[in-house]
Amino acid sequence: MPTGLQRTWPNLMTQEGVRGQEWNAWSVDGGNPCEHVTVLPFTRIMAGPVDFTPGVFHFENPVIPTTRVHSTLMNQLGLFVCFYSPLQMACDLPEHYMEHPDAFRFVEQVPCDWERSLLVDGKIGDYCIFARQGRGTDDWYIGGITDEQAREVVVPLSMLEPDRTYALTLYRDGKDADWQTRPYAYEIEEKEVTTSDTLHIRMAAGGGFAATVKIQN
Repeated sequence: MPTGLQRTWPNLMTQEGVRGQEWNAWSVDGGNPCEHVTVLPFTRIMAGPVDFTPGVFHFENPVIPTTRVHSTLMNQLGLFVCFYSPLQMACDLPEHYMEHPDAFRFVEQVPCDWERSLLVDGKIGDYCIFARQGRGTDDWYIGGITDEQAREVVVPLSMLEPDRTYALTLYRDGKDADWQTRPYAYEIEEKEVTTSDTLHIRMAAGGGFAATVKIQN
């Protein structure tokens, strides 16, 4: 537990102390279950930043075929917003990111530290949705992750400034996405939004979403 460490050493950026992504590569029990990542924001991460190593873009594991990441690709993007760490990383191989350059664009843009953080919605062990404002900017980043249950979620954009227009880029699960059968199915949508808009998003089983909301005027 990182209790007190940030008060004693304010230059502390992140640390482990969690059953992280690496368990999905070698654990004989098959890897972290889908609900694992929906518990951590309300438990371990409440105590301080965590080095979980998100960003898997390739889910096959020929070395241990019975073990794999229990998520869709969009769930992996959502982790960058839902899991706080000022020293973030992308844990996969460059060639795997090159297979999905449009999705990797989010990883390139998402900040590692925040001005404001809001829990939009969530239920421990089921799902969570966070909205975070980039430090020193007017831009927002929204991420959501769910357990093994697909679900429809509603995300009001009331955190945005009134009388301003934003460019939204939404990365979400495809209609037939599923962490077991179609983890790479995703869609990317771009449109203008304001504080009065509301997003209606479907998260697939083991899925999620991510969004950049950048101010235009």
